[in-house]
Parts: sequence; structure tokens; C-alpha cells
Amino acid sequence: MRLWWQLSMRYTEVTLEQLREHVHEPKLTAIEELIAAIRSAPADVEAWIDTAENDFPIIFDHGVYASLGLDDRRDDQHPGLEGASGG
Repeated sequence: MRLWWQLSMRYTEVTLEQLREHVHEPKLTAIEELIAAIRSAPADVEAWIDTAENDFPIIFDHGVYASLGLDDRRDDQHPGLEGASGG
């Protein structure tokens, strides 16, 4: 199933040069750190996630909350939005 999904996906790979052209610091550094973590170990990816969540807070789309009928951004109001309140 996974192989079928990968073969059916239409995407264009992004080169490192394209990333350098279009992504500014510090996000480019974070991307390079993620690539290094992926190449090393799952624990390193988990550590990267923890760091990235602190360095790059989640952006809230208030329209999503309104369309779901939510009054505020509390996680317990909708199971699909765990961690969305950022704190």
C-alpha cells in the first residue's frame, strides 16, 4: 500500500539550491538539521521536532476554528486539533 501511494504521488523534488534560494535563515538551518536527523536516528527526529515546535510556533487559522464551530482554541474541543493552542 505504501509503495502504491508513493508511486501515485505527483510531486517535484526540491533541490538544495532551490531551498537556499527561496528559504531564509533560520528556517533553512532547521531544514538542514531535519535532513541530518532523518539520516541519523528516529530519536534525533523527535529531538528536532521538540526544538522546531519551540522555534517555530504554530500559526492559528481562526477561520478553521470558526468553520468547526469552536469558540476558542482549546485542544479539548476538537480531537483533530491537539497541540494547536501552542501552550
